[in-house]
Amino acid sequence: MRKLYAAMVVGIVALYSLAFWKNARSYAHKSRNWRLGKSAIDCSLVITAALYLPALLVGWTVMWLARPIKRRGIQVTLAIVLGILLSSIGGVALEILCVLGIFAVDLLTGYQGIYGWWKLGPPEEFLPQLKEKKDVFA
Repeated sequence: MRKLYAAMVVGIVALYSLAFWKNARSYAHKSRNWRLGKSAIDCSLVITAALYLPALLVGWTVMWLARPIKRRGIQVTLAIVLGILLSSIGGVALEILCVLGIFAVDLLTGYQGIYGWWKLGPPEEFLPQLKEKKDVFA
């Protein structure tokens, strides 16, 4: 049982180290303490999703992998294929999803997610029906 706990601790430390490395590259202008905190949040989100909601982890990873594709039809097709592929892998090798999830969780906690909305506000295309409509007859 000790070997299992040791392997678990080594895996968590490796996942945290990967998150810190990624955040050090993406957010080099931020302080070290900020990057340590964001890495802890990212790592805990990925581990929690892997334990309780692996489908959510698959969704984040698919969004991250399909994001560079600009043509909507190809992006949707690729997302469906990747979703099926990663869901089938997730039952056997959840570790692969956790490693990819460290990169994908930045869509949730990084500039495109909560942190970006906190600093810059919601994007212009978010709920356009709530914006004031200009009077076209005036």
